[in-house]
Amino acid sequence: MIRFVPVSGFKDCVLPVLELDVAALNAMAGTIDSVYRYRNIRPKAIAAVATGAIPVREIVSHEFDFADCIGAITYSAAHRDEVIKAVVRM
Repeated sequence: MIRFVPVSGFKDCVLPVLELDVAALNAMAGTIDSVYRYRNIRPKAIAAVATGAIPVREIVSHEFDFADCIGAITYSAAHRDEVIKAVVRM
C-alpha cells in the first residue's frame, strides 16, 4: 500500500510513503534492497556542465542572493509551478 503524507512547512507538498508489514516480510525471509540513484555521478555532471552538454543558463529560472536563502526556499516551495531551477549566488 502506498499513501501520501504532507511535508511539514510546505503547503500542498506531499511525499509517497510505502507501508510494509515487516513481520510478514521477516516470516517470508524477504529482502529489501535500496538504490541511491545519484551515487557516483558528480564527475559526469560536472563534465556535462563544463562541456555545455547541459545548458545551465537555460535551466535556471530564478536567482537569489545568498543573504536571502530562506526567502529562496520559501519562494521556490510556494511557486513550484513556475520555478524550474533556483540558484543561490554565493
